[in-house]
Amino acid sequence: MLDVQPYDSVLDLCAAPGGKALAILQKLNLGDAGGSLTCNELSPDRRKRLKNVIQSYLPQHLQSFVTITGRDATKWHQLDATKYDKVLVDAPCSSDRHLLHDETELASWTPGRVRANAKRQFSILFSALRAIRFGGIVVYATCALSHE
Repeated sequence: MLDVQPYDSVLDLCAAPGGKALAILQKLNLGDAGGSLTCNELSPDRRKRLKNVIQSYLPQHLQSFVTITGRDATKWHQLDATKYDKVLVDAPCSSDRHLLHDETELASWTPGRVRANAKRQFSILFSALRAIRFGGIVVYATCALSHE
């Protein structure tokens, strides 16, 4: 759906664990005057996992064309407005499905948590729309079960 082309500048705002980034990289022409991929992941643990995936699957001479950052995706547009051809937002979900299998998750669930997550998802989408160049593509996805 992102329709990545060989020379695109692509941003994956919520990139961990790295599978989506690998799929994007297969479409980019990395190297001289080629495409680029910026992978963003706020969580230090998830960002470490993302780096490991990139280092494990991408040849070392191409790794310099991938930038991995740890910025707040809701504020991305404040520094990189209208910079990217394609932006992928696989927004953090509310972990609703974990409620069915994890008593600790169920005990900590509140309606306010769902509303706060929905607000965060909207802010990430807004940031993605501001980061895209005119005529670019934003793909938004989430596994959240809540209608909010």
